[in-house]
Amino acid sequence: MKLDEAKYKLLLAREHQKKLRVEIAALKEIIIGYGVEPDQQFAELKERNNEIYKLYKEEMPFTTIAKKYNLSPTRIAAICHRIDYNNIQKKLYPRN
Repeated sequence: MKLDEAKYKLLLAREHQKKLRVEIAALKEIIIGYGVEPDQQFAELKERNNEIYKLYKEEMPFTTIAKKYNLSPTRIAAICHRIDYNNIQKKLYPRN
């Protein structure tokens, strides 16, 4: 594939991506209108991660939390540090 062809295909793919995002948002709104969570698996993960973070804030060791959730201590640390980072970002850059 030549450079110009790759650039053109990338442009088309990005346009398609924008259309898909709009369609996904509209479909989610329809599903929410029926009182159903459209991304149930993500909601469950978010709830689990918030529980993990709560235990972390209560000073439970990563290894103990990891055993409880059958995850590695490294994964537990990543979850907690990501939530810490997101909380800091929300404080620094609040949305209106």
